[in-house]
Amino acid sequence: MRLRAREIVIGALSLGILLIGYLVFSGMRGQQQYYLHLDELERMAAEVDGKGVRINARVEPGSIRKAPQRLVYDFAVTDGQRRVTVHYEGVVSDMFKDGIEVVVEGRYDARRNHIEATRLLTKCPSKYQADAGRP
Repeated sequence: MRLRAREIVIGALSLGILLIGYLVFSGMRGQQQYYLHLDELERMAAEVDGKGVRINARVEPGSIRKAPQRLVYDFAVTDGQRRVTVHYEGVVSDMFKDGIEVVVEGRYDARRNHIEATRLLTKCPSKYQADAGRP
């Protein structure tokens, strides 16, 4: 009887460890994102279609459209040669404007060359430049 109880405990612990491993692995798979520049996105379009991507590009001047009375933005990002449209719902930084460098995270639709963004980060390179008068 005592041996039987030990087998049950070992079996339950083994199942628990396998379940935790599966949950960790499946959780990590859902969080994977490709970090790409637009030229890489263009080359890998078929591979990343329907998957999470993170891209770094500039907001195309004149492309920002904000829905009235709502926090819904449609705009395009570009690297000067390639262009991807973006739809984002949420609060944007005060620095979000034409020509600013942004990082967009979301799901890529290769057929439409479009990203449904879940996160939008603005970058301000001037904050990271050294002051001209200081060493």
